[in-house]
Amino acid sequence: MNLSTSDELQLFSKELQRYMSPHALNELARKVGFVQRKSKYRAQDLVSLCVWLSQNVAHTSLTQLCSRLEVNTGISMNSEGLNQRFNSQTVQLLQQLLAHLLHQQFCSSSKIPTLYINYFRRIRVLDSTHFQVPDKFASTYQGSGGSGHSAGVKIQLAIIT
Repeated sequence: MNLSTSDELQLFSKELQRYMSPHALNELARKVGFVQRKSKYRAQDLVSLCVWLSQNVAHTSLTQLCSRLEVNTGISMNSEGLNQRFNSQTVQLLQQLLAHLLHQQFCSSSKIPTLYINYFRRIRVLDSTHFQVPDKFASTYQGSGGSGHSAGVKIQLAIIT
């Protein structure tokens, strides 16, 4: 099943709203100074434009970004107006949004139900991964000798509660 961009945007919007309501996003935008008064260009539109509507916002022209914004949200803006919106407050808003979403994701997934804690004195979660790196790093990251590579990295994480 192929979804249109607007359908994907709707799904993304719903997923974002699971972790942060539009009201909370607007409050965050006010706090960092992105929103100072009511405007047709909202924090949700910025997030959509930077995260979803443009695959590589840093290398997409302002004219193309304005076109995508208008097609997908109905907001018409010229290149200079959009350029003025990309400022330090915009960066702060996106940083704070990412930090909030990461916090929500990790805090909600790392809590162990008290049902298990009542039966066990401690719970230990152990996980590891490994991957190959270029052979020129063999002096620092000596591999295990398998797979024909002389360099590799293994990372192990243990969480004990």
